[in-house]
Amino acid sequence: MADEIIPNTVGMGNYPKRLTDMGDGTWAEKVFATLAMGGTQVSSANPLPVVIASGSSSLADQSVVDGAGTYWLVRDNGSALTYINWSTGNAGTPVAPVAPAGKLTGEQILSTQYNVVTAGTGYAIGDVLAHIVILNIATNPASMIASTWLNITQSAMLTTAPATSAIAEITASVAVTALPALPAGSNAIGSVAVSAMPAIPAGANTIGAVALAGTLPGFASTPAVSVATMPSLPAGANLIGAVNLDIGGTTISPSNPMPVLNAYTAPSTVTWTTAATVNTAASFSTNGYDTAIVTLAASASYAGGVVVFEVYDGVSWMPVKAANIANYSTTGSTIAPSAGSTNGYQIAVAGFPQFRVRLATVLSAGTLGVTAIISSAPDVSVVTVGLDPSQPLPAGPNAIGSVSVSALPALPAGTNAIGSVITDNATDNTVIGPNSVTSATTIVSASTQGFGGGVFWLSAVGTTCTISFQQSWDNTAWSALEAWSPTGTGNSLVATATTVGAYGFNASAPYVRAQVTTYGSGTVTCALVLKRGPQWWPAFVMPGANALGTLGASTALIGDVGVEYRANATGAATAASILSPATPAGASIKGSAGRIVGWTLTNSAAAVRSVKFYNATSVTLGTTAASFEIDIPAGATVQLAPAGGIGFATGMMWAVTGAKGLTDNTATGLVANDVSGVVIYA
Repeated sequence: MADEIIPNTVGMGNYPKRLTDMGDGTWAEKVFATLAMGGTQVSSANPLPVVIASGSSSLADQSVVDGAGTYWLVRDNGSALTYINWSTGNAGTPVAPVAPAGKLTGEQILSTQYNVVTAGTGYAIGDVLAHIVILNIATNPASMIASTWLNITQSAMLTTAPATSAIAEITASVAVTALPALPAGSNAIGSVAVSAMPAIPAGANTIGAVALAGTLPGFASTPAVSVATMPSLPAGANLIGAVNLDIGGTTISPSNPMPVLNAYTAPSTVTWTTAATVNTAASFSTNGYDTAIVTLAASASYAGGVVVFEVYDGVSWMPVKAANIANYSTTGSTIAPSAGSTNGYQIAVAGFPQFRVRLATVLSAGTLGVTAIISSAPDVSVVTVGLDPSQPLPAGPNAIGSVSVSALPALPAGTNAIGSVITDNATDNTVIGPNSVTSATTIVSASTQGFGGGVFWLSAVGTTCTISFQQSWDNTAWSALEAWSPTGTGNSLVATATTVGAYGFNASAPYVRAQVTTYGSGTVTCALVLKRGPQWWPAFVMPGANALGTLGASTALIGDVGVEYRANATGAATAASILSPATPAGASIKGSAGRIVGWTLTNSAAAVRSVKFYNATSVTLGTTAASFEIDIPAGATVQLAPAGGIGFATGMMWAVTGAKGLTDNTATGLVANDVSGVVIYA
């Protein structure tokens, strides 16, 4: 085919263009041109200059296989070809014919490059190595025909493979901004069939991290992996699946348990002097430990320093109490050591990652040694729930719950004192009722266990009704119970009542009751108040034939006796009921001279109440000063029967306020009937 001439626009001749058969069913146009250097056309007299960098370096590397089946690395430095035997690393001459490696049918050549991170024989740190492998892919699975290692940096073959720990594979960095979507259908990128895997050589074998995308074909068989030796595991926590541990050749079981070591750290000691600044701290890791043991040793001249024990929860440092190992007593978190003393402390730190001893105030003299041991043993030095038996109860109301004791062990021989002990859970001022009835029946009934007596309070007695007070030892057979009636004639003991009032009794039987034995009409209402202590009797009246006659009026003295209750024709004292109002106000007991010979007063409020007594017939609260006052604690009852009574020259009045003070008039918190009871006077 004739050439087509293309004109040269720069005036250096014309270029021929020829249509050429490419041998694959296509044709291409080839343009034949000459290259000018320095304005002169390139020719044998004016050749194109070529520079071979570094002289002996290879311009190109290619692997070939000769007619004897030996693989060679062909190195081209621009002037000569050098053949290096894969197996020996030595230069030589291949046997004809020579063909490119991996180009024969059923063969494939793979090359992987690595950076050297640890120097070895034939390679230095920073060198680039290439591992070249020829695979026979005509078999399934593929098998390796030959392989070699090339030091690209030093242009030399390696006689032995480098250690895997000495090299790191070079991973190509590919930046992909966008990929077109794959067309619909089954998209397979290569077909890989693996029927068997070659044995892994002994040593540490790393096969890198492989990420698979797409669908792999099924394996004809499970690859066989042979591990001759395993490298030692690095230090740290190494878990390889589920491991069954044998102790002494026998599987662990309740009869063959795994031994547990009680671990503790070596003692750590610091010494603080007057040069130590405030908040200087000795900190210790307690991660995985339960207890800290701290010893504080103060020198003989020690003074001024105070330390604080603290635990750390990951966010804040918090003070923690310690147990003195000398006496099992619990100390506060702040400790001021005594000069010349050495004391040990045990602190529970389970669950906290750190513990520290901090200098809260600096030393003014001497030194302080701090020694700490962190242990895995739990803290059992003191009672962690309840009360420290070596310490007194703190100031204030101390309640230890409700304790019921059904049986106590025998006390050892000797003098055994347990203070004042009440082994039941009876509550003072227990109220039953009030109950109301409209027939001849029982109104209230109760057990007296834990109580010394009580009061029947009749607030309604109906019409022509008789109420009987009774007691029983078996809760079946009942007998009369004599009660003291503060409103009865001569303050006598009575077993029945027909009038409204309070009737006190002492408990001598385990059961008591009030019962309507004669019913007329109307409603009978009664409440029973049980008291822990026995009831106070303002006057002892012998019943029946034992009653004393009346002494005639006289100025004669029977010994040195100053007791006299003659206030009316019968000589008996009188009862005045006390029920405090919500607003403090003076109330009269007696509008003339007389004596108070006793009282029983109960405070049912939740705070102290002050009962004031005035020697007057009228009172201006806040101005008139009381003669004296009685403070009744919350929920308490006070009783008094002064011999001969307390004299009042003008009159007797009372008031209840919320605070102390003879002229106090505090009404804050008062509620009607906070204070109730009886005052006996003559």
